[in-house]
Amino acid sequence: MTHNSRCEGADPKSRCRCTCGGRLHGMAHEDEREHVGQDRSVNEHMGGELGAMITKLKGRQFRCLFCRNNPVITITGFMAYPHDGGLADSEGNKWWLYITCPHCDYDWSFRKLDWRADLYDEEVKKK
Repeated sequence: MTHNSRCEGADPKSRCRCTCGGRLHGMAHEDEREHVGQDRSVNEHMGGELGAMITKLKGRQFRCLFCRNNPVITITGFMAYPHDGGLADSEGNKWWLYITCPHCDYDWSFRKLDWRADLYDEEVKKK
């Protein structure tokens, strides 16, 4: 089975049966968002791992799997919220970095963005 958005929205405890090899399985599964109200705009000037990831992703492109026609999105407008598994800024605070698709409002985490941008780069090279 080829990869599709149903895999990303699946229960993370279920078995992946697509071509992503489990890398994206369950990553978009809706869970309790304890961080509601803690989201804020962030930029590369915050330094640390967070700043480095923003610098790496800023201006790159990817295809949104959740939009009907899979449009190409340019990565801008970073948001983050406090999260123990996130990226540390220069002061040691950890942030979960994401952007929101301007077409469907899906929140793309930094982990998925990095992988999706690499896939889009490969797609462009093949043309």
